[in-house]
Parts: sequence; C-alpha cells; structure tokens
Amino acid sequence: MKIQTTLPALLCALALAFIPGCQAKRAGNPDPSALRVAQSLLFRMSGYGEATLLTRHSDKFDEYLTDVYGLDASRVEDGIILCPSGMQAREIAILCLSNPGTAKSARTALRDYVTSRQAAFTGYAPEQAQLLSQARVALHGRYLLLLICPDASDVESTAVRYLNQAIGDENSRPDQTEFLVQPNETGDTIITDQRGYELYLSPWEEEPLLFDTAPLKHAWDSGDENLLSEEDRALLQTCRQAVKEVIKPGMSDCEKELAIHDWILQWADYAEDTLTPLGQTTQRDLTPYGILLDREGTCMGYANTFQLFMDLLDIPCRTVTGASFHSMQAHGWNMVQLQGEWYCVDVTWDDSLGKKTIASGNWSQEEIDEHRHRYFNVTSDYLRATGHQWDYDSVPEATATRCAWSPLIAWAGSQWGDAAD
Repeated sequence: MKIQTTLPALLCALALAFIPGCQAKRAGNPDPSALRVAQSLLFRMSGYGEATLLTRHSDKFDEYLTDVYGLDASRVEDGIILCPSGMQAREIAILCLSNPGTAKSARTALRDYVTSRQAAFTGYAPEQAQLLSQARVALHGRYLLLLICPDASDVESTAVRYLNQAIGDENSRPDQTEFLVQPNETGDTIITDQRGYELYLSPWEEEPLLFDTAPLKHAWDSGDENLLSEEDRALLQTCRQAVKEVIKPGMSDCEKELAIHDWILQWADYAEDTLTPLGQTTQRDLTPYGILLDREGTCMGYANTFQLFMDLLDIPCRTVTGASFHSMQAHGWNMVQLQGEWYCVDVTWDDSLGKKTIASGNWSQEEIDEHRHRYFNVTSDYLRATGHQWDYDSVPEATATRCAWSPLIAWAGSQWGDAAD
C-alpha cells in the first residue's frame, strides 16, 4: 500500500494516543513535544498541505465545533481535528462526547456537514467531491469519528482497533457507521415537475446583484472614461488587453466567445479560500473586480466577468442564478445567443481542473481541452443532466448544438449519462 494512503491511518493512531480521554488506563498527560513531532511528520508526508490541527486546548476548537460542524461544544469532552485548507476536502476528526445520549444527533450533524461540503465542491473540484462521497462517520461508544480521506474504511478500522486497545474493551465495535453517498444514490426521492425536471429551490439567502456593465460599455464604445472610477478604468484596461490579445479580425461571434472563455480560464483561478470550512465569500469575489483585478473569484465572479466581455463584444448574453447538487449549493453561469440560438456556458465548472493540476504534466493536452470545455455552449438538457438547477421558465431553453465545442459533441453524444463525472 502506498505511503500516502497508510499515513492517514497512522494519523488516527497517533492522534488518539495523545487524547487524554482515550488513555483511561494510563497515568499522566500526553507528551506535547511528541505530538508536535507527529503533527509535523504527518502534515509533510500525508498530502494534507497546510492543514491545521485543532485540539481541545486550541482557541478555535469550540468555534469549529459550533460554526462548522453544528455541534454543541459544551457536549464535546475532548477531541482532535485535522482541518483542511484551500481546495482540499481531506479532514479527520475524533471527538469524545461527554454524554452518549447526544451521539445520534451529533452523528447526524456530521453527516449533514459532509453533504454540505460535497455540495460545495461539486463542479469546482470533482475529485474532492468524490472523496467526500466516500467519507465515513462512525460512532464507537462515546467517540465520534469523521473520516474524509483516501481508504476511509481502512482508517476507520485502524482507529477502532486503537480505541479498543486504549479503552480496554477488545470486544467493542462501532455502534453505528454511516457510509455517505450522494443524496440521489441513497434512495432519497428527487422531486420533479411535470416535465421531469428536478425541482429548483433557490439556495440563495439573497438574490445576488448582477454586475452593471452599462458604464463600462459606454466608456468602451465612446472612448470616454471620465465618468469611471479608478478601479473601473483598471477593469476596462484589463478587458482591452484581453481583447487585443485573443480577438482577431474576421472572427465569428462563436470564435470570439470561445477565445474569451479560454482567456478567463488562463487568467483567473477559483478563490480556494472560500471552500475552506470557515471560508467566507466576499462581495468582490462575485464581481469582475475579483476575476480581472485580483485574478480570483467564485462562480458569480466568473459569470459576471463573462457577461461583461460579451456585452463589450455585442454578443447577446444572460447571467443565470441557479443552483447545483439538488439545490443545495448556490451557483451561477451564463447563456449566449449565437445565430439566433441560445447556448449555456458554465465558465466556473470548466475551470475545475486548476492550473496546478495542469502543470503536473499528468494530463495530455487533448484531455485538458476536453475537460475545460465540458460546459461550453451546451444545451439546457445537458446542464440538467450534470447537476444544475434553476428557474427553468425564467430563461430561454437552449437546444442548439452547432456552435458547441466540436470535440464535446461526439463525447456527449456517446457518454451522456457520464457527463457529470
């Protein structure tokens, strides 16, 4: 077995060794220096990157339990949490509950947490979403385990085996283990309308304000930037540079659209910090200021930026505010009209591969191109088949295919059911 898959199990064993509550038959306190050595070693070798280890004595331990897991911190006697960072879903938590009577509700809270994390990563980081679909939440007496890592089942076995040794109950087994999968695979009923479309229930707490492109469009057409703010001038300058770089004389609207789509993917990245458990999305992340000036943003930032470019190039475009993962995750994308026909474009999900992955050299150029155009000029049916939901009657139905990215057409035609993978 590879080191990367065995070290998470070692983390469980080492972590449990340093939780005082697990040492019911041992005298003395845990050795903090040994714990620091274990932390350092495991963080460097297990692929967790800049992970943070929280213990009962950490300042943010109670905050994490309450704000992230939705647990009553006063009912957690002890524990250890390996928190993820950036575009990482890996996470391990071992919690000792003060009252066994709260175990089932605590387990439910963690299950809900994993589902919400899976919703957050779906589309943006498919590999991390897949990892979350295989997460395990297990109860072992008063101990609650959250295991989001490769080979979660093996990690659980190692943790339970160590618990048996630590608390002196060799015959004990987990009271309950949850194997978490996507909601539509658990037998839950997906509610549809009379057309068979999955029902859309808006997850937006407040409908996002669409970026007003009119002042920039006026300055673009007239050449008069006197009424623009300094930041808007910088925004327009970045747009001019992009158009000069990728738009060539004689291009069709579809070719211009594709050039801008690819330029955005090359220019900006998804704001990874927003996907951490305690991450917050700023207003700037939702606008072209984030994508064009800070070179990072979230789905609405991508969609508003794409809308801005299409308006500047006089290509009819709409921004759609909808959802993904069974209406659990707020999401936004665009629609463009080409030769009188509408197409859907999800620039954000086309950027899910990430520049670090591309730079790794593990993907061929053909694979990269295919992955980065899976949601370029697709139909409404394609979006519905790949986990998008929206107010279907509020926007045109996209049915055309002739302006789609050509390699995608053959791929989607033969593998329609696997389009979301």
